[in-house]
Amino acid sequence: MDLTNLLSQNKILAYILSISLFTNAGLPPATLFFAKFFILFEVYQTFNFL
Repeated sequence: MDLTNLLSQNKILAYILSISLFTNAGLPPATLFFAKFFILFEVYQTFNFL
């Protein structure tokens, strides 16, 4: 299965994966806090295109 389709169907997995990537990048907690809203917005946009 295509990774994009998998993430589109499982937004919780995409959310956890994105947070893991941000955490591994060593960004400060404040950046992670705002990144969560950005991730949710991206997931919302993805579902609008489906």
